[in-house]
Amino acid sequence: MIRRLAVVVLACATAANAQELPALYDVYDVGTEDVLNLRAEPKSTSAILGALPPDATGVEVVEARDGWGLLNTGERSGWASMRYLAAASVQPPHGYPAWCFGTEPFWQLRNAADMTLNLAEGTPLRFEPVDRDTALGYSGKFFATARTRGQAAEAGLSAVITRAQCNDGMSDRAFGLSVDLLLTSDGVTTLLTGCCTLRSQPASSH
Repeated sequence: MIRRLAVVVLACATAANAQELPALYDVYDVGTEDVLNLRAEPKSTSAILGALPPDATGVEVVEARDGWGLLNTGERSGWASMRYLAAASVQPPHGYPAWCFGTEPFWQLRNAADMTLNLAEGTPLRFEPVDRDTALGYSGKFFATARTRGQAAEAGLSAVITRAQCNDGMSDRAFGLSVDLLLTSDGVTTLLTGCCTLRSQPASSH
């Protein structure tokens, strides 16, 4: 009986580790008067950087290590015990991000019914998605293509998104998706590179 229980526990742990990251999680099994602490390192004795309320949902975990998950709090990242995080029932299709961005130059790419690219200078370009899929034989990399319609400026973009650790170069936040974006406008192709998140971000973040 003990051996069977051990096998079940091991199977559950393996299933949790098999979750492809980044992914969205909800805080789980934390008392209503308590919080889930975020720590500087993945261990219970590490300094507390912040906390999540017991009803927090849609928390993006970008890395897992020894039963701890790395997520962002403010302008930095911290570790929370995965014991108190349960995978959200709804995940983005293909793990596709809600927001990508880069610096030098600053740019933002949002995805909703259409995609809007905001560059540091110039009029935002609104794109309609053309295609989106994962790489053949590899789930950790996928692409999206889009183009403008009915606008003065005709442009197209292609984004290759990879599950990989990424830093925005402006903060201590951690991201689990990197992106290379090719923008073609007025016959000129520009390569932009940056990070992505599964969560929507306010326009004023950068």
